[in-house]
Amino acid sequence: MHWPAPDEILQEIIKKVKRQQPRILTFVEHPNAPYHNNYGEFLIRIGVLKRKVSGGSVSAEGANAYAILLSVYVTCKLRGISFPEYMKESLQHYIRTGKPMLLRTYSTFIAESCNQKMAA
Repeated sequence: MHWPAPDEILQEIIKKVKRQQPRILTFVEHPNAPYHNNYGEFLIRIGVLKRKVSGGSVSAEGANAYAILLSVYVTCKLRGISFPEYMKESLQHYIRTGKPMLLRTYSTFIAESCNQKMAA
């Protein structure tokens, strides 16, 4: 669409919409996609609350470590995995192998454990 003589603000909005056009109507093309980002904002809320209460991290490394742990925590929550149990198994795996246990590996590990218990 062509706007007759848009002012500076409208020109910036038009540029932004053109840049984001592939993402703007995702919810129209995919019926299960939400038309808002409230859920995404809800998922990061715990980090925002922690930052407000604690006054933030002392170092960039601390902030990065917290962001990583928060990401793992939220992913565990979304997948129905116990975060403390995953961390325990991942740390034990790290001690044995020098590498953390991926969530995908942990899910397989849990499924195999359940199958063994059911077979016994």
